[in-house]
Amino acid sequence: MELHSYMVAPQYDDQNPNLMYLIEYYDYPEGTFPEDSTALKLFFYEQTAQATSYEIGGTLSYSSESSVDDIDGFLYRCQYKNDAYVMKSRMFFVGDRFYHIKVYSEKEFSLNDEMDWYLDSFKLK
Repeated sequence: MELHSYMVAPQYDDQNPNLMYLIEYYDYPEGTFPEDSTALKLFFYEQTAQATSYEIGGTLSYSSESSVDDIDGFLYRCQYKNDAYVMKSRMFFVGDRFYHIKVYSEKEFSLNDEMDWYLDSFKLK
């Protein structure tokens, strides 16, 4: 399995309250996640949200199933560094490719339109 990762850390100011934008995708072997394996994918999403929160020393604040452009996925948020920072993420599968889109912010600025716009703007062509 190969990881592909793309990150942008913009100038941090009141015009852009987010610290980092990250897109990762993993190509799993063909047939690992069949289209109709909704329970398996949901389990994978839940475990990934828990593991990612743990990896950054945080706690999972919320998680829920979500969809964008008719692609079912998962949305979650975790807080870390004594709850001073927030990471919000959207995950989904297209075939056996797993996408994990993340945005990081200070907690006091984490309810911003740019964060949601970024997570909702990802499109596949």
